[in-house]
Amino acid sequence: MGAEWVQFDIKFYSWHDYNLIRQLHKFDLFLLENDRDYDCYKRAVRELIANNTRVHCDFLKNKNRVERGILNHTLSDLDLLNWNQIQKTFIIVIDNSPWPEALDNSEIYSQEGVDKARE
Repeated sequence: MGAEWVQFDIKFYSWHDYNLIRQLHKFDLFLLENDRDYDCYKRAVRELIANNTRVHCDFLKNKNRVERGILNHTLSDLDLLNWNQIQKTFIIVIDNSPWPEALDNSEIYSQEGVDKARE
């Protein structure tokens, strides 16, 4: 007999060590549901860093699967599972690159930043 109930919490957070004087850094969290979206994400980050080219990915429109500029987030079984599905696959991306913020502001990732990333 299979499980009758699965319950979980997955916590993501930016860590701050006062001894090392590290800053809290915001990150983006993407719950991608297919390889096409993940491939678009990888291409978009690569193109931004290598060529200063901004690539938009359609999954950014899905506000239920995108959290931008956060310090922490918790995913629970209720966020990912429902009673009508036997299984579901997600690709969870924790992003601290300048993309997708660079899509909204062309000054976030300048040519100077591109040159530094290439060094």
